Amino acid sequence: MGLGGYRLLDTRHRRRLVWEHEQDGSASASARQEREASPSEEQAPPDLWLWLPQVIPQALWKCWAIGIASAIGFLGLLTAWHFAEQASTAGSVPGDLLAPFLKRRLLGSGAVAWLIAAQLCCLAWWVRSRSRVDYGGRFYAWGWTAAGFFTASLLCLTDAHRLVAALVSWSVAGSVTDSAGMTALWLLPLLVAGLVLWANLGAEFRNDFASRVLHALGAVCALTLIGLELWNARTGNTEDWEFVSRLLLASLQWCHLMSVWLHVRHVVHVS
Repeated sequence: MGLGGYRLLDTRHRRRLVWEHEQDGSASASARQEREASPSEEQAPPDLWLWLPQVIPQALWKCWAIGIASAIGFLGLLTAWHFAEQASTAGSVPGDLLAPFLKRRLLGSGAVAWLIAAQLCCLAWWVRSRSRVDYGGRFYAWGWTAAGFFTASLLCLTDAHRLVAALVSWSVAGSVTDSAGMTALWLLPLLVAGLVLWANLGAEFRNDFASRVLHALGAVCALTLIGLELWNARTGNTEDWEFVSRLLLASLQWCHLMSVWLHVRHVVHVS
């Protein structure tokens, strides 16, 4: 083989080395890009997460400030309704006009509290279902809790539970009377459903002391309210204890609303 043949082989060998170097460089560059892109893709949260921390305050005192403002609204409306009822009983014309109006506003505010708690439960379910923190697959309980709060909001507005109890009492006993038996017809099913939701929701309040305390306080208010309703139906002292019943119901609604609100803040910013 002459000098020209060696030059031809050397040129081919150089071209092959250059081609292999370019292939190795492109492969290493693509692999490096994949390694750099994969952590960002794993850590990139959904689009809603970009503005969700701006909606839920990170400072704990801001959450409590919102809760205190809602509690003042509940107490102010309840106190105004109580004085309007007393004025209406005394024969005052403004009391007769204001008492039904304030009662409707009181029922509406309670329904709004249940509805907001249900929406916060849906938000907690959404965040937990997309979180990399292992919750043992129990985030589905938030969906059932949201459904329970939605149902409580509808019952607060329509009093459908009392209507169903009256229909059952009429179909069985042939008469509708405001007795302890008819009151138990709607209280006992709500008690069973409330205990189930209370247990499921309490198991979700991990490492959240404030939500656990408010959750337990809400249970105490609910049990006291049930006992007071049965006592009022048995003795007939509904007018004397109606304010206390309304106060316990408002406390129950506020405790559930604040417990879920604080836990949503815990899930978004702490967990």
